[in-house]
Amino acid sequence: MTAQYSNRLERLHQHQMLRRCRACAILLAVASGSAAAIPPSLPDAIPQDTVVAFFVDARPEQPEPTSVASTLGVATFLMDQISRFGLFGSLDAECRGWMDGLASLSLLRDHPHAVALFDVRAGKLKDGGHRLAGVNAALVVHTAGDNAKIEQRIQQLLNTHTNSDESRLATTTSDGRPIFTFRDRRLPDWFVVNWGVVGEYYVVALGEGSFQKIVDVLDDRAQSLAADAWFKKAFDKVRGPKAFFAITARFDRIEAAADTDLAKKIARVRKAVQLEDVERGVWSVVFDDRAVRAQGIVRRGGRSDPQSLTTLQIGGVAPERLIPADATAYAMLDVAPQRFLSGLSEAYLASRSLNARESSRRYWRELQREAEVSIERDIVSRLGRGVVIHNAPPHPLRLPLMWTLWLPIQREPETLHAGIDRLFKAWQHQLANDGMLRLRKDADGVWYLFFGINGPALGMTDRWLVISFSPPAVRQSIAFLKTLAAEPLPDPTPEGTNH
Repeated sequence: MTAQYSNRLERLHQHQMLRRCRACAILLAVASGSAAAIPPSLPDAIPQDTVVAFFVDARPEQPEPTSVASTLGVATFLMDQISRFGLFGSLDAECRGWMDGLASLSLLRDHPHAVALFDVRAGKLKDGGHRLAGVNAALVVHTAGDNAKIEQRIQQLLNTHTNSDESRLATTTSDGRPIFTFRDRRLPDWFVVNWGVVGEYYVVALGEGSFQKIVDVLDDRAQSLAADAWFKKAFDKVRGPKAFFAITARFDRIEAAADTDLAKKIARVRKAVQLEDVERGVWSVVFDDRAVRAQGIVRRGGRSDPQSLTTLQIGGVAPERLIPADATAYAMLDVAPQRFLSGLSEAYLASRSLNARESSRRYWRELQREAEVSIERDIVSRLGRGVVIHNAPPHPLRLPLMWTLWLPIQREPETLHAGIDRLFKAWQHQLANDGMLRLRKDADGVWYLFFGINGPALGMTDRWLVISFSPPAVRQSIAFLKTLAAEPLPDPTPEGTNH
C-alpha cells in the first residue's frame, strides 16, 4: 500500500477524532448516570417553530465520584489551573475554544437545560461542499436564580478570547432586563452572541433575533413547543417527562430552509438513516435502574409511528445473565448490523462533497482489495442483530465514552475471524509505512491501535465480537462471555413504547 493511502488514513483518523470531540460535547452533557426527569418548564421555554431541540436533566444533587459529571468538574478545575499558569499559550485559538467550551459543560449539568436550533444557513463551495454561513440558536438553562457560576464562567471566557482591538461588548435593556451582546471583527458578521437572565432562566443565544425568540415565548408573546399538540402527545408517549435526555426535530423545516443543492445533500443523509419520509420526530433516553431505554415517535404522512431503539434481550440472553454485575449502566440496541453500519457510512458520505465522497470510497475499496476481503460480505453479514453497550470494566481514569461493545455472531465465526485478520493485516501494513498510529495483534488474537496508549481494541469468541477501550478490557469481556451457555441466537426481543 502506498504512503499516499497511509497519509490519508492518518488524516482521516485525525478528522474523525476532531468530529468525536465535538460530538462528545453533547453526549457528555447528558451521560452523567442517574437522573430524575426533564422538568416541564423546559419545553415551555422553547419556541414552537424550533427546527431541532434537545433537553437535558440536571445531575443528581450528590453525584457519584465516578460519574461523567464529576469527571467534567475535575476537567474544568484542571483546565482553569493550567490556564492560570499560562500553559495553554501555545494552543491556537480554535483548539483553546473547544477545550474551554468542553470544560464549561460541567456547569450546565448543575441545571436542567435545553438547546434550540432555529435556523442554519450554508454557502455553496466550488467543489460541491457547503460552508456554514449563519446559525440561529439558543441555550436555555433553568437556574431559578442560581446564576453566579455561569456568569463567572462567561467572564472567564471573555477574558480569554476577547481583546479591545477586535471585540465589542455592549449592554442594553429590554423590559427592564439587562442584555449583553458580543461581536468580534475576527468572526463572521452573523456571529453575534446575546446573553442574560429571563425570569428563572439564563439564556445564551447565537445569531440576530435568537435571544428575543426565547424572551417572546417566556413572556407569552409567542407559542412554546409545549403548546404544540403533536409534540406534547409524542413527548408523553416516549416518557419524555421521565427522561434524562430527549430530542425533537422538524425534518420538513430543515429542508425547507436549505438551498437546492444542500436540500439534496440533506435528503441523501435522511435516506441513509431511513428518515427520508419522516416529517418530524421525538426521541428520549430513560434510565430504568441501570438499563438505558431509548425510544421514539416519528410522523410520516400524517400518521405517528413508534420506534423502539433498545431491546429486552440480545443473542438469546436476557440482561440479568448477559450484563456483568459490575456494570452500572448498559444499553441493548435493536439494530441490524448491515443496515446500521451502511447507514452510518452512507450518512457520513452523503454529507460530504462529491470529491470527498469519491476519495473516501476509493480508500476503502483499495484497502479491501489489498486485504482480499469484502467488509460487508465477509464480516458484517456474519453478525447477528443487536449491540450491547456497557461500562464494565470501567476506564481507569473514568473517561467518558470509554465503554465496551458486544456484537453477537450469527454464523461462521471462523470465517469472520479470518476476514477481520486479513483486513487488519492490510491496515497494519499501511500504518507501518507512515505516521504515528500503529495497529498491533497479541498472541491471543486481540487487535488494538497504539498511539502512545493501547486501544481501542477488538477480540472475539465463537459467539461474540468484542470492542473496548483497551486489550485488558477486551480480555475481561471474553473471559466473561465464555462462561455463558451456548444458546441459539434469535433476533432481539423488541420493547414497546410504553412501560
